[in-house]
Amino acid sequence: MKAMWAMMEKLKLTVNETKTHQRRVPLESFDFLGYTFGQMYWKKNGRPYIGKQPSLKRVARIREAISEMTDRRKVQQETAMPNLNQRATSRPYGKRGWRV
Repeated sequence: MKAMWAMMEKLKLTVNETKTHQRRVPLESFDFLGYTFGQMYWKKNGRPYIGKQPSLKRVARIREAISEMTDRRKVQQETAMPNLNQRATSRPYGKRGWRV
């Protein structure tokens, strides 16, 4: 911890003592910037490794945002289907595509 305090002083950063904790990485995991760091397991063979994955809190926020954007009551009101015929005729060379 003394090395961390010295580095933070050198960088002229302040440390929030209530949020700062020491963790034993293989045994304990921790959340930082939307990721959970700690011991993970390979899906193929079950071997442990130290890695990261999106934190559960962040995944819940993303799911909530997607649910809100794709809510049936809102999507039909906000989304209007474009007139495809109008788009095709507004091209420089008509409906067949681009001439080279």
